[in-house]
Amino acid sequence: MSCATAVVLAVSCIIPFVPTARAAPQFLEGDIPPGAAFDYDLTLSPTQFTSIEIDRQHADVKVTVRADGQTVRELVSVAYSVASIRLGLLGKCGASWRISLSVAKSGGAAHYRLAIAPPREASDRDRRQWEAEGNLLAPAPPKLAAAERIVHLREAASFFAESGDTYKQASCLRLLGILYMDRQEFPAAREQFARALAILKQSPWRFEESVIHQNLAAAMDEMSEGRAAIVEFDAVLAIRAELRDEFGRGITLYARAKSFLNLGELQDALDDLRASLAVFRKLNESRWQATVLNALGLLQVELGDIQAARSSYAEATSVWNRLKDQNGLMMTTNNLGMLNETLGDHTSARSDFEEARRLALALGNRQAHAYILQNLGDVAANQGDHTQALADYQESLTLKTELGDTRAAAESRRKMGLSYLALGKLQQARLVLNEALAESRSVNNRTGEAQSLAALARLERAAGALPVARRRMGEAATLIESTRMELRTRDLRTSYFSTYRDFYDFAMDLALAAGASGAADGFTWSERARARSLLDAVQRAGTAKDESLPQVVSARSARELLDPGTVLVEYSVNAERTIAFVVSAARVSAVLLPGSTSLNGALAGLGPSDVALNTVARLVWWPLKIPMRTARVIIVADGGLERVPFAALPAMEGGPRLVEHSQIVSAPSASLVAAIRRNQPAYPRRIAVFADPIFSTADLRAGGHSSETASPEFARLRFSREEAADITAKAGASLTSAWLDSDASSANFRRAAMDPGAILHLATHAVVEGPHPDAARLIFSGGNLPIGEIYNLRIRRQLVVLSSCDTAAGPWLKGEGILSLTRAFLYAGAKGVVASLWKVDDRGSAEFMRRFYQGLVSEHRTPADALRIAQLAMLHDPRWSAVENWAPFLFAGDWRISPWGPPREP
Repeated sequence: MSCATAVVLAVSCIIPFVPTARAAPQFLEGDIPPGAAFDYDLTLSPTQFTSIEIDRQHADVKVTVRADGQTVRELVSVAYSVASIRLGLLGKCGASWRISLSVAKSGGAAHYRLAIAPPREASDRDRRQWEAEGNLLAPAPPKLAAAERIVHLREAASFFAESGDTYKQASCLRLLGILYMDRQEFPAAREQFARALAILKQSPWRFEESVIHQNLAAAMDEMSEGRAAIVEFDAVLAIRAELRDEFGRGITLYARAKSFLNLGELQDALDDLRASLAVFRKLNESRWQATVLNALGLLQVELGDIQAARSSYAEATSVWNRLKDQNGLMMTTNNLGMLNETLGDHTSARSDFEEARRLALALGNRQAHAYILQNLGDVAANQGDHTQALADYQESLTLKTELGDTRAAAESRRKMGLSYLALGKLQQARLVLNEALAESRSVNNRTGEAQSLAALARLERAAGALPVARRRMGEAATLIESTRMELRTRDLRTSYFSTYRDFYDFAMDLALAAGASGAADGFTWSERARARSLLDAVQRAGTAKDESLPQVVSARSARELLDPGTVLVEYSVNAERTIAFVVSAARVSAVLLPGSTSLNGALAGLGPSDVALNTVARLVWWPLKIPMRTARVIIVADGGLERVPFAALPAMEGGPRLVEHSQIVSAPSASLVAAIRRNQPAYPRRIAVFADPIFSTADLRAGGHSSETASPEFARLRFSREEAADITAKAGASLTSAWLDSDASSANFRRAAMDPGAILHLATHAVVEGPHPDAARLIFSGGNLPIGEIYNLRIRRQLVVLSSCDTAAGPWLKGEGILSLTRAFLYAGAKGVVASLWKVDDRGSAEFMRRFYQGLVSEHRTPADALRIAQLAMLHDPRWSAVENWAPFLFAGDWRISPWGPPREP
């Protein structure tokens, strides 16, 4: 056995034979192989006492002492302990002692040493030693009340202190601390652990010191002293590294993850769980792998990474079934039910929870039963049966209160408050929600505090106290945003924030409840709800030292961004409603439109047909009554609207297309445009063009340079070569660098992206497949460039032109929008991106780009204006007038950028 937390004393010895008991002193020494087990018999008269000194090196050892066939001593040692143990044996009438020793684990042969003193007549001191060791080393908890057990351990600790056996004294103090932990007396537990540490710090027993550091951290966690607990865990990890104790390191990382989770520091929690899992995989510790996977799945759900969570649970379930571990299976089944409930699969969720509840009752696990009851309440609440939900929540709360689980009790109260609110029982709702808020604050649970504040905001709205509701939502959002900023990676910030989008939707609704005067506040909440990870990146690029919360523009600041004749339309979509905020230099207004449920049918059939485009325009554009004379429209789309080619929408019933009246620009958010404008370095007029890569070994140009992802679907883009030649002709060979054939590689692309210049043009295949945000990639000669690597580039180009299919498409995530290649290039530093919403054939794309570069380079137009001119030219050319040839192209970013000289007004 090698579990650090199970250690009481470190003892060891392996006897390779069964000798005959002798009266003379015995000394045995030798080497034994891993997995060996031996017995040693010893007989004492009823009045005799002897001591056994046991030592060993480099082995995990278990020692069991039996008298009359019953176990009276059971000791566990690990290889990392250096303590030498003296164990007293007192004769009993008719007793025959048998000492059983076995090597539980070992990396190689273990060396043992055993010395047995000659038996002598027992003194009072010998009997006290026997009694103290009995209190310390009982094989199972004695049948004593906890208070009586504490008294006996205190007496044992005093005896070992008097006799100078500091090792056993520290062990007694540690057991006292654990008893106090069981009694929920955490300050007393911390005191005992601290006393034990003070003793061990003067000894060479580093392993035992690490165990008690970890116990102390657990006590601090329970007292909501998370920062202090992290310090203790760091001390443990330092000792684990010193001892090369990989198993212990895995356990400590797993335990520390809980502390980070309680502090709301989700990135650190995730890092620790991943590192712990890697340790247990390396050691082939199946049970611990499943334990960590179960915790990892919970965190992945909280972060919004559903696919990863499902994978973690599936692997854990497989392990539990193989090990026939009912307790582990219960935990993972419950967590899988929570995942299914998150996805709205109530039937599967209820089935999972009922199975988990059956297992919990069979195991007698009251804490698990409490959590499962709450989950069953969630299913009932989500199906509208709030009376049943309240019954489940109350039963759960009763168990949690009895167990002293304040953090979990607060969650049950919050859920009860929401069910009372749904039933119109405002007084009961207010009582339990205020209790939930106080409990969450008492244990420093920021996420729980935010959720309680949001629930109270809903209560205040129901009570008609809108100003109070708005204040509560402001406090909740601040907590969520501060937690988000502590996540270090783009993926985690994105997925975590997406799980709280409903906070912002509700805050928008509260703002608009004030009437026309609330439109400005509603717009600000809309900005706070979108593209925050993208905004983080752009702002850090502009001011590297700024790690504060992202600067989200207000309605007033957004109006200052707009030129005369420019209107910004920002959509906010959920199942119940769509809000269109219409912002001009003069005013802000809000228009209520149908929710996504009504839009889904129109968007599902969206294509280049006039019927589909008319249907969408009727739902989301015509009600806005934007004046026809508007020179420029900035579209900040949301949900399925991000896939709409707004330029192709009819401006009115039976009227011309929108692009014929206005320049159309796409933007992830107004705040992003403001951030881009604050960071506009001057770059030289140079264009880098990548075109006509080699995709197949059948290509005569291949020469060993075909793409590693080569497939028949990647046909050669012959017209992209003409595209590159046309750009070179317009810009001049001295200002254009063209990478063609095998030179059109991802390695050259990375270098060119970081080279300062005006434009980066890419004509190749783009692959956007499946729901996973990391599936997209660009195909080059000799390999591909995954979207994840694009995010990590530092692009030093004003404009990126993606002359590829589907580069503005991708999976959609609440709070961030479409996770497209366009978004990746903006994140990496581009000030503007030209991309496509759907597939465009090679020849059509080359023709569009010829016209686009005519306006951009030859006429010095802005990219947004050059794009419109190209679209109009294609629209009015019978050869190219079909919508699919020109409508999918869009410009995203700041419409003022002019990478090829002073802009010419449209």
